[in-house]
Amino acid sequence: MSDRFWVARSLGGKDHLRRALVPAFMPAVFLASFWLAGEQGLIVAAIIAPFALAISIGGEQTDLRGFMTDPLTGLYQRDRLMRILNDDTATWDKGRQGGAALVVEIDGFRQIQEQPGREAVERILRTPAHRLRAAVRDDDVPACLEGPTFAVALSKAERLDINGIVGIANRLQIALSEPIAVDAANIYVTVSIGGALASRLDHPDGLDLIEAATAAMMDAQRQGPAAIRIYSEAMRQRIRDRKELSHEVAEAMERGEYLPFFQPQVSATDGRLIGLETLARWRHPTRGIISPGEFLPAVESSGLMDRLGEIMVYHALAAL
Repeated sequence: MSDRFWVARSLGGKDHLRRALVPAFMPAVFLASFWLAGEQGLIVAAIIAPFALAISIGGEQTDLRGFMTDPLTGLYQRDRLMRILNDDTATWDKGRQGGAALVVEIDGFRQIQEQPGREAVERILRTPAHRLRAAVRDDDVPACLEGPTFAVALSKAERLDINGIVGIANRLQIALSEPIAVDAANIYVTVSIGGALASRLDHPDGLDLIEAATAAMMDAQRQGPAAIRIYSEAMRQRIRDRKELSHEVAEAMERGEYLPFFQPQVSATDGRLIGLETLARWRHPTRGIISPGEFLPAVESSGLMDRLGEIMVYHALAAL
């Protein structure tokens, strides 16, 4: 029996419900025993009852041990998600649907964390998690990766293509965009979503699928809040290039590879030249001139934006 089937049952299956109802019916069992067999029946029921409760509760604990949940959001954790995705992608060699995944992250969570009170931040994490669980399809499995980042293992019940996965992502964005009541205020959040299809990867496993969906989500965040991106090999190459640049930005400053390009500023009323704007360009030794759109994210992530600004001011003053 597949992990996905057991996950779906533990989220709300009939066995789970039956175990929860066993303690509720115990008083009725005692009354029926006494009515049918008097004190002897009551004694027998009293002996059997602890075993029935142990079986009921024990089954519940076994489910919890098998499907560890995040204590704050109640969603399954990374290890359960990975196991399900590994099962899904294992069928790829057999020529069947190989699974798909979404990675969902709350935009601007650093600013959200500045909300006063830990309880408010926890509610802002719990509410989208609950809405995510309610919005996914019956056989989809949502999970908590870390903090404001969630993932969904998409069911293979229906063959997914790019349009299908984008449609699911759009539905999740709508569900998660509803305001969250915190004290007397409404907090509005947006989410960036990245998706990955096993069919777009070379014999992937669960980790490959999550890494690809995460890369797509990061690309979505760069496009602006509430964006959706689906993984492609070109995207991986762009990410690889950005990582390589991030290792070079500091050395490039020491080597003097950042140059100013001066753009005239012209008056809209009479066409007079009223100033010059200094634009940064990176003259890379092997790649040639690199535009700011490519290298500025690497400079920013390295904490060197102020230093780059100083270099541009220096060149602008030297040109006067």
